[in-house]
Amino acid sequence: MARVSFKQIVREITPFLNEDEILLSAGIFKERASVGLLMLTRFLARFYMPEFFAGVTDQSVIILPLDRESRHVNDDRVFRLDFSAVEFKGNSFLVYREKGSPLELRFASECFYVEDFNKNEFIGAVYHGKFSQ
Repeated sequence: MARVSFKQIVREITPFLNEDEILLSAGIFKERASVGLLMLTRFLARFYMPEFFAGVTDQSVIILPLDRESRHVNDDRVFRLDFSAVEFKGNSFLVYREKGSPLELRFASECFYVEDFNKNEFIGAVYHGKFSQ
């Protein structure tokens, strides 16, 4: 099991913050594999799906896709969303982008041990942002 530190995630997200933004919470996510893909690969697909860092600020949600080989942030694919474009459904974190179907993410704490990360704090930060607007 890979070890990821909460401080590492925050260090990667910080350069993408605006000057007046405050980072409330951050987390690591993996894209949820389809049921068909899971059945074909005997559930191994969940370990090979793309990874994302997500940061919740007092103004928006920032999603940072990671490069598969180097596991560093892919700068040209980073996107920022309003709180109305994200929601939690069951154990999934749904991200609604401009086009296409929503990006369905799951907490990667199922695959990684993330030091100092609390899933409930992340969810609480998103809901705090939604209802404070």
